[in-house]
Amino acid sequence: MKHKSKPRLCSSEDDSSSDCELKEVATTLSETIKRHILKKRQEQSSNTDNSIFVLDKTPGGSVLESPADCNEDEKVNWKLSEKGSKEKSKKKKNHDGLSSYIHSNIDIMDPNSYRHLKGEHKKEKKKGQAVKKSDKVVQEIMKKSVITPDFEKKDSLEPYEESLRKLKKKRKMEKALTKGKGWFDMKAPEMTDEAKMNLEMLKMRKALDPKRFYKNNDMKGLPKFFQFGRIVESPADFYHSRVPKKKRKANLVQELLADAEFRQYNKRKYVEIQEAKMKGDGPYKRMKRLKKRKNKCCTCS
Repeated sequence: MKHKSKPRLCSSEDDSSSDCELKEVATTLSETIKRHILKKRQEQSSNTDNSIFVLDKTPGGSVLESPADCNEDEKVNWKLSEKGSKEKSKKKKNHDGLSSYIHSNIDIMDPNSYRHLKGEHKKEKKKGQAVKKSDKVVQEIMKKSVITPDFEKKDSLEPYEESLRKLKKKRKMEKALTKGKGWFDMKAPEMTDEAKMNLEMLKMRKALDPKRFYKNNDMKGLPKFFQFGRIVESPADFYHSRVPKKKRKANLVQELLADAEFRQYNKRKYVEIQEAKMKGDGPYKRMKRLKKRKNKCCTCS
């Protein structure tokens, strides 16, 4: 019985020793892996700048164990790493040593920190523009409203719906104010003395130049709708057919008086008219009498 029990004890001791060896190997491997991870983390922390967002390229090694769970050698390494991290944290205050972190210089609890650079959010601007547009529409509508600030002082108000006769009268009044769409809604200007004089000169344009033919006038009186313009010379007419600024006049009458040929022709025609008036109507009346007598004699015979 004794001889058989001894080999069983030896086998159990061998198994326990092999398990212990495996545990030691596993612990050494885990320690080496942790040290390797710590070294990489230190290298990364030394190389990282004050960037806004950092991603961990080696996930899984971000959780650091407490020094109580480590051996004496690991405690020494822990203290050294803590000193190095403190020195680096003094230089770089924003660095937290986490695997993924954000350097936000914004107070998260402050609602004003999430605004646009100019002080207003983009959405708020759009809302403000929409409100302004709606205000303009409301103002245009309120112009047509009957209720005004002096609403209570009025004895009566205009009816909202107008009759057909009143609408026709309004349309006629509106048409009378302009020449129409064919003339681009030309309005009637004020009839000043200068404008009246220019219009009369244009009506008598047939007598201004004997060598030029003009059509008869369409209307007897002066027009109600008119506009005066000035011809702009082209660059090609700068030297030979351009009126310089010194010779330009304000009115048609002044331009005609400045023209020497027109003045000579005007004087000659004036003298002819005066001579005809000096002769009188005597010869003309005598000719009429003779014609009447001849007609009477013809009828009697």
